Amino acid sequence: MRYGDRENTILLAILFRQIGIWLSNLAIPRHDAEFVLSWKTLAELVRLPNVFSAVTDILLGYFLAQAFVSTHELLPLAVPLVATVCLYWAGMVLNDYFDADVDAVERAFRPIPSGRIGRAQVGRIGFALLIAGVAVSWLALPLFDNLRPGLIGLCVASSVLAYDAGLNRTPLGPIAMGSCRFFNVLLGAAMVETAASPWFPQAVWLAAGGVGCYIVGVTFFARTEATVSSRGQLIGATAIMFAGLALVSLIPHSAEFPNPLPPTWWPAIFGFALLIVWRVQRAVRDPRPERVQPAVGGLLRLLIFLDALALCTGNVYVALGMLLFVPLARLLGRWIYST
Repeated sequence: MRYGDRENTILLAILFRQIGIWLSNLAIPRHDAEFVLSWKTLAELVRLPNVFSAVTDILLGYFLAQAFVSTHELLPLAVPLVATVCLYWAGMVLNDYFDADVDAVERAFRPIPSGRIGRAQVGRIGFALLIAGVAVSWLALPLFDNLRPGLIGLCVASSVLAYDAGLNRTPLGPIAMGSCRFFNVLLGAAMVETAASPWFPQAVWLAAGGVGCYIVGVTFFARTEATVSSRGQLIGATAIMFAGLALVSLIPHSAEFPNPLPPTWWPAIFGFALLIVWRVQRAVRDPRPERVQPAVGGLLRLLIFLDALALCTGNVYVALGMLLFVPLARLLGRWIYST
């Protein structure tokens, strides 16, 4: 490890520790009467099983961009990884904060309506996480002389806040959610300096667009998950997911892509399409909440597979490593409600 790398590692560790202390004190003051919370309540609040897909978004962007450069550093990856966890958890927590009245009617078991935590405390936690996520993304500027992660971190935070604060109840809701994932992939790629213009190689834009489009479809699929859904809506949402997969399928054919097309590429694309069909078919045939909600959870976990699929032409080893998150997310999903 070079001296500069060692120095940045120490600085990152100190800064992350200080941000963690500040986050804890801001979110849950010691004088708060509701200070004692169970780990399960907090895990349910942040929808813990789903955070792994935010991590794989970052890995996809970072290592796909690295396929276009000769240097392969790992230290800069720490910035977007910590930032995305904070921003993702902020989005989940603020969703409960802004939708507390709706949850009181449709999801009385959620932490706020069930009385396990107060709404004001949830708001403090959510906004503290949002501020921390943006602050961490801006660490790339002083530590790595890189402005892009800070700017994209602001885009992620803005999309999260716009969705939670009102767009989730409008037709623009799925697009806002998809933009969160689109910018999240770019947040990972932003830590890699490439010669591509504008900002990223074409393959990265396709990957981010494919992931974002897929999540637009999943969000549209989940819009009425608490009541009986429309079959037409579910079928339309599935078509949007397939559009996202189509964008991902173009990655090896993008301009200046450095690696040859693997012989298993199209079978893998077809296999993922079958996974989507398998996840949605029960809900389409029987669109009651008890069918749609498990389908949504499964589709969200499929995002890890989509990230791995999009990366496998750029770095097959990291792509395979991503799949280790799948059984972990599935195991936690049996314990924690995650949609």
